[in-house]
Amino acid sequence: PFAVDTMEFTVEDGERIIPGTAWYPALNPDGLEEAVDYDAGMGDMLPPELNLFPGHALQDADPDLDNGPYPLVIYSPANGASRLWTAFFQEHVASYGFVVLAIDHPGTGMLDTIIVDDSEYWTVNSPDSHVLRPQDIVRMLDYAETMTAEGGALAGVIDMESVAVTGWSSGGYTALMSAGARLNLNSFGTWCAHLTEYDILCNALSRIDNLVALAGLDAAPEGLWPSFADDRVDAIIADAPGGVPMLRDGGLEGVEVPVLFIGGSADTAVKPLSDYLHYAYEHVGSAQKALAVFENADHFIFAGGSPTWYEIMYPLLSDSVWDYDRAHDLIDYFSTAFLLAELKGDAEAAAALAPDAVQFPGIVYEAVGF
Repeated sequence: PFAVDTMEFTVEDGERIIPGTAWYPALNPDGLEEAVDYDAGMGDMLPPELNLFPGHALQDADPDLDNGPYPLVIYSPANGASRLWTAFFQEHVASYGFVVLAIDHPGTGMLDTIIVDDSEYWTVNSPDSHVLRPQDIVRMLDYAETMTAEGGALAGVIDMESVAVTGWSSGGYTALMSAGARLNLNSFGTWCAHLTEYDILCNALSRIDNLVALAGLDAAPEGLWPSFADDRVDAIIADAPGGVPMLRDGGLEGVEVPVLFIGGSADTAVKPLSDYLHYAYEHVGSAQKALAVFENADHFIFAGGSPTWYEIMYPLLSDSVWDYDRAHDLIDYFSTAFLLAELKGDAEAAAALAPDAVQFPGIVYEAVGF
């Protein structure tokens, strides 16, 4: 129903410099084509065809103030990914009357996979992100308050009383943390000790002292860590969430807002699903929750990008079973229905999430409270 405009922004908090992209409902009285090339910020490190991601949005258009303010959706990308890999999702959600702010988390963005030594990335940057990422969400919520205030870049456009956090992989973990999930590193250590195949997530155990310092604690708690939740968050979407084994034995019960989980049954990155996707769905404390599983889909059904990226990285940016366009359409469908239901009170959208209403081939679906 809405044309979509996009703009870049940067949030600075001390040494934490967070690049981001905004999408929001806009005016398009001249019927201009919604076409844009997103700049991934790689500069001279990548050729232009790899640095630019083609998308569907306007630039420099006026926001549609008459139909606002609009609920806020914050998007957190996967570990090592760009916020622009999922622009198809951000554009689609904004076109249904939401403001979407997507960020790259410093330390675990696409740029960091290029400039940071591989060993350091997985033994330092990635483990530390489990505390730094949820703190970034608080920074983003504060920044959104500034954006929509008088004189802000989106003055009067954002409804800060209706907020969701979404994300894929590590971004799904980030969404869970923003809504009340809590670390339990003692239980996590036991989980790691009983693995038959090493999970790189377990590198966090050697960084506990650093995580304690980043969290502002004096010592590591014996059980559950304090919550990083922000009470401005009203709902979350967790796509193939990573980090779930760090939230075992009570760590997920504090998530009480409505949750939508989406994932693939053949995910090779967050496995087994019984310890990741299914464990999270079963253990959150939410009275309203839904789970959509793409049968035989792997981890990267949530990714997008440029045609050049697809050509070079086809084995990664493709799926052996699912057509990407079809997968993206369904991801958009479930996510938009959920956001309309939870942030706009849309009864028709909520009805579309009832178990007997979901009849898509290849989708195994269950829900509580819809």
